[in-house]
Amino acid sequence: MRKTALALVLILLLSLCSCTTAQNYPITVNGTGINEEIFRYFLDTAISDNPEADRDEIIEIVTEKCIRYVALNTTFELHSLSLTPAEEYAVSEKVNALWDVFGAYYQNAGVSKETFLKIHLNEAYTEKLRLFYFDTDGATPFPEEDLKAYFSENYVAFKLIKGYLYTSDVYGNMIEYTPEEQSVIYERYEHAVQQIKKGTSIEIMYASLAETDQIVEQTLNTQVITQGDLHYPAGFYEAVLGIEEGQAGVCLFDDYIYLLYRVELLGTDELFENYRYECLKILTEEPLQRQINIMCNEYTAIRNTKLIQKCYKDILEVRENG
Repeated sequence: MRKTALALVLILLLSLCSCTTAQNYPITVNGTGINEEIFRYFLDTAISDNPEADRDEIIEIVTEKCIRYVALNTTFELHSLSLTPAEEYAVSEKVNALWDVFGAYYQNAGVSKETFLKIHLNEAYTEKLRLFYFDTDGATPFPEEDLKAYFSENYVAFKLIKGYLYTSDVYGNMIEYTPEEQSVIYERYEHAVQQIKKGTSIEIMYASLAETDQIVEQTLNTQVITQGDLHYPAGFYEAVLGIEEGQAGVCLFDDYIYLLYRVELLGTDELFENYRYECLKILTEEPLQRQINIMCNEYTAIRNTKLIQKCYKDILEVRENG
């Protein structure tokens, strides 16, 4: 009888502790409390990303984010995964840079830098899980031939020589070359293309062009881009794509003339290896999200309405005040 009474007391105490703990958190996920700082960050993000959503819809989105946060952390630990020192450093550097810009805002919203770091570490865990599931030694390796096929179909590699179709006066004002002068420049670049087709290297042709035109730039290290790359003019990717691998061509963009030499993309493993993870990330995004959704289905959340209302009100005030 005494044992039964003691057991009942223990159950009551545990129940009270659990209740008290739950009351301290806006949301509790499978017994893990999500503190106000994390909740506020996700709440602010949800409002920013879903401007047309009402309050109930926002809370549902935040609840899903909290479940995902716990599921990722738990699964990461379950598989004994860890970030390398280099990966941790990269996250830290990213957080420091973002905090310099947005830190004051988040502090007003009740989010500390420590919490900001935790959330970005959680995002890094997502990428680590991607490798755990889909990399070469992963649980379900993504086919290497599919990665190479995607790389070959969506990227181009090239070297270039860039010339100017204008000059400047002593005051720095731009003066366009006359059509005749531009024609001479174009002929020189076309001659260089013909020489490359005969086996002369682009490096030698750069030296030759630089002798006759002082305003010449070059990128003789191989560059790799995909469609829509913002570092080059619109249509640049298509221009490179229109040149056969191992061949050269001349293209005009705005006030510049380009000699483009298209490098064989899969001629060596080096270029593919440099972009392999980028391709893996693109191609495994859907299966990774499906896997995470399966993980999250095993978690349930309990919401603390009173605390949630307080957080929601505070975040709206912070957003209104900038």
